[in-house]
Amino acid sequence: MATIKGKLQVEISDDYLEADLFFTPSEHGKSWNINLVKDFIDQGGISYGLDDQAISKAFDEYLSGKTGNSVVIAHGKKPTMPSSSILDTHQNTVPDRIKPAMKKFLATAPPPVIVSKEKIVRKGKFKKEEVFEKSHQVKVDSKVHYQGYFNKNDEVGIIIPPSPGKPGKSVQNHHISQGTPKGDQEFHLGANLYLKNKSHVIAETSGFFRQGNNWAEIIAFNDHILELSLSKDFSNCIMSLKPGMKDLDPPSHQLVFKKADQLGYSKENILSPQNLDKLIKQIIASGKEARISISKAQDGIVEIKTNPNETEAELYLRKGMSKGKKLLLNDISSTLNTCGLKGMDFSELKKEIFRFFHSPENEITIPLCEGKEPQRGNDRTINFNVDFQEDWFLKSLKEHLEEFPQRIGHYRSLKDFSMEQVTSVALVKEGDRIFSLGAVSKGKEGLDVYGKPIPGIKGNDPEIRLFEGLNFQEGLAIASTSGILEIFRDDEENVLYGRIRKHRDAHISVYISENKMKANIGVDLPIGSGLYATEERILDALDEAEVYKGIIKSQIDEAVQKSKDGEVLADFLVAEGKFPADKESDLKLFIDLSHGKNNSAPIKKGEKIGMILNKEKGTNTGYDIYGDKLESTTGKDLEIGNNIENQEQDEKNLLVATASGQLFFDGNSLFIKDTLTIEGDLSSTMGRITFPGHVHINGSVQSQSVIRAGENILVKNVVESALLTAEGYIKIGRGVKGNKKAALMSHKYIQLNYAEETNLMATEDLLVEKALLHCIVK
Repeated sequence: MATIKGKLQVEISDDYLEADLFFTPSEHGKSWNINLVKDFIDQGGISYGLDDQAISKAFDEYLSGKTGNSVVIAHGKKPTMPSSSILDTHQNTVPDRIKPAMKKFLATAPPPVIVSKEKIVRKGKFKKEEVFEKSHQVKVDSKVHYQGYFNKNDEVGIIIPPSPGKPGKSVQNHHISQGTPKGDQEFHLGANLYLKNKSHVIAETSGFFRQGNNWAEIIAFNDHILELSLSKDFSNCIMSLKPGMKDLDPPSHQLVFKKADQLGYSKENILSPQNLDKLIKQIIASGKEARISISKAQDGIVEIKTNPNETEAELYLRKGMSKGKKLLLNDISSTLNTCGLKGMDFSELKKEIFRFFHSPENEITIPLCEGKEPQRGNDRTINFNVDFQEDWFLKSLKEHLEEFPQRIGHYRSLKDFSMEQVTSVALVKEGDRIFSLGAVSKGKEGLDVYGKPIPGIKGNDPEIRLFEGLNFQEGLAIASTSGILEIFRDDEENVLYGRIRKHRDAHISVYISENKMKANIGVDLPIGSGLYATEERILDALDEAEVYKGIIKSQIDEAVQKSKDGEVLADFLVAEGKFPADKESDLKLFIDLSHGKNNSAPIKKGEKIGMILNKEKGTNTGYDIYGDKLESTTGKDLEIGNNIENQEQDEKNLLVATASGQLFFDGNSLFIKDTLTIEGDLSSTMGRITFPGHVHINGSVQSQSVIRAGENILVKNVVESALLTAEGYIKIGRGVKGNKKAALMSHKYIQLNYAEETNLMATEDLLVEKALLHCIVK
């Protein structure tokens, strides 16, 4: 067994509650093992609170060479000292408005006077016990440890009774006395405090609280006391205010509103904050307790209300408040007896009125009786008188307008009625009856609360939203212009949208030559959102004209493109027959005018057209544009027509133009058309005219039109805001109304009657018969 050598020593603390072990190592000392150490401690009289674990740990440290520190090897039991009765005080927040007065008041308050009351029981006459109460003043330390504020009936704190204490034990197992209590062990309650349930301290009145070492008291404090209550019919809020010390700030309107809310009374029915504060200050200044209604003045109301159709009736009641007229049962009874309503349940009505009178509600609406609502007839129908196009037509129209949106961009109605909404279209003419509304029908009649019948209601008219091109009067819609009718019907909202836009497809005319060998077309411009000339429409026009043979695909494609580009076509070749090759002479052209491709081209005066060549006779068959077969003949010569001169040069027949214009060749005849004539007016829808010869307009030139002529321009009537350019002269039969947009340019002279707001440019002369007004002349 492990041993240590040295000197052991045990010391006991002065309070006998702790024993320490000391070890001093020495080679000449006694040898100690763990058992000898424990025996040594026992011989030292240490028998209570020994810590075996601490002894073993100390021995292990001595073995390892750690010495010099004492080790606690035993703990005694400390005695519990007796304690006096104390008050465990609740912390209470002092209202801000009281703090100044509290500080001032307590600073000058006298020392506490604590009186103890003792009950004395003694035998009186006839051996009966008599109880007497004897009072005497208790001497206490007047030093204040805590002060605060409590309201009446607040719990101030809890009394903790005195404790006698408990004895202890020394490490030598001796008894240690807890001692005897010193002084007064009781906690004394002073003024305005009482004990409830043996331990709970309650405030008898509101006031300032002071607490010392073994005493506490409340110094009564005269605060403003404000209470609210409701009148018997709950209509009025009554404020009771008992003024306190004048140095105190008055209660605020927030306190009034808080207490009213606790009562379930709406602050909306109470005086304004300004008037409340003013009233409270007046009562406090008077120093007299007051009880007064703080509700707003309001007259009581008895009123019977009906809905617009008088099929429902209800009784509206409002209680009077403050100085307003009171709500009386007699007034309610009189109103109900004279109202003339049918079907009232007076038994239930009486119960509800009495319930209201004894409730905190300020107003109430009570159903009285019900009649029967009239029914509405069937809605008026919309009857269309037009033939709507098939779905493919509408689809192609929308696709066309997606490609050319500018065609309808000027219609303001597109903001409210877009093309995407359009579901039906029809082609109509001015004056057409578009639709009419069906007959009006009435529903079943109803009954009002007075027992009188109510006529049935007419069916609803659909909401009609019509825009451009439609007039609607007395249930009939009439077209005010020709064009395309566009309709959208919103069945859920019962709304109809409609308009008529200008719409005419480009017109295609087919012209057949006298010899049936050529088919030319004329194409004007579409109107509004009308379609341009398409391949399909041109082929349909040729088919209707029975042109089946010699159709030139490239010419049709070019015609379609020119139409899309806004060009008017006149005498445009689209089909050509084939002559038999039996002529004795043939033509060699200097320009691209072979009749298999084109049949015309612009040409200037003096320009060489081609030459005539001699050929051997031959035979062949041909066909005309109707598809009829042509047999060959002999002896036919090439025909040279107007404005072409045959000149012999170096044994060759040279063909020369004698006028500017459009050169035409039909396979047999060659001629120049030097004048383009337009019958009637030229409008912008007809496009731009560009002609190398003369241009004659046997009418007027309307706004936005363009004419470019290689020779002269002749207009019979008026020119509006248009552009006219001529290599020759320009003659206007009447005059020009330019509107600051017209321009006339001539490489010779300009002759006219008058001109207004026009640019005039002439190389030679400007001949004016009457006047020029706001014109620019060069």
